[in-house]
Amino acid sequence: MSASATDDPANKRKAKGKSQFFTPPELAKFTAKIANDLRSKGSVVLDPCVGGGALYKHLKEPKIAADIDISYFEEKGKAPLNVNFLKTDRKTLEDYYGQTIENLIICMNPPFGTAVPKKERKTGDRQASGVVQFLNQCC
Repeated sequence: MSASATDDPANKRKAKGKSQFFTPPELAKFTAKIANDLRSKGSVVLDPCVGGGALYKHLKEPKIAADIDISYFEEKGKAPLNVNFLKTDRKTLEDYYGQTIENLIICMNPPFGTAVPKKERKTGDRQASGVVQFLNQCC
């Protein structure tokens, strides 16, 4: 999103036609602080639903940004990993990062409404939440 688009109050919380919601700045800072405080040696923080980067810009390095639609991301530096978080695993993250990740901290404001269609669920997985499926894959 361009700077002028993010300044428009109508776009601050939801991008028109995209069903993409943006995290309020106060919540983004608070959430990122929790992730930063949890860090230990070898930790990498992942924001798998980075959107415009509201959380990501408050995270300390090393960090990884990822999203199914990276068109809203404006942070300078390494481009976000352009992936569907439901189809991503730890190996994909490590390949992108360039080394083994000892401790992965996931910091996100996820699309809680994302559902996994029954035909795409793994055998024995009754969980319909895309967020829960992603978190299980990253562990």
